[in-house]
Amino acid sequence: MSKDQTSPPLAEHKCFRCDKPVSSEDVADGKAYFRDGYYVCPECLGQIKQGAKHGDLDTVKSQLAAMTAELRNISQRLHYEEFSWLYVLGGGLQVIVLFLLYKAHGAAAQEQLATLMAAITVQLMTITAFIVGKLK
Repeated sequence: MSKDQTSPPLAEHKCFRCDKPVSSEDVADGKAYFRDGYYVCPECLGQIKQGAKHGDLDTVKSQLAAMTAELRNISQRLHYEEFSWLYVLGGGLQVIVLFLLYKAHGAAAQEQLATLMAAITVQLMTITAFIVGKLK
């Protein structure tokens, strides 16, 4: 988690549901909640914990806020993800797999098995390239 998701600033902030002030002490004590730039006051946190009805407007607002924050995080991760030649290699190998499958479709029965085995081998190489690229 990034710093802004775990430790709130020391200044007073407002609850995103009811606009009441939320102190840093309440957040530190666990009475209030802070995540993804949104604060929840102790009263609203109690209401959320009690479980609002599915169609409740406040529940919908909080769910939309959580979804928006998650989409923002995904967008940031995509923009700052490092380039990997292994992803390019995996993409190229995947094209070769599709070509081999097309070739096996039109081949004779004896050549078909050999071509499918080659496609499986190249597909395993593709998966390996993507996994190793993700580990870096």
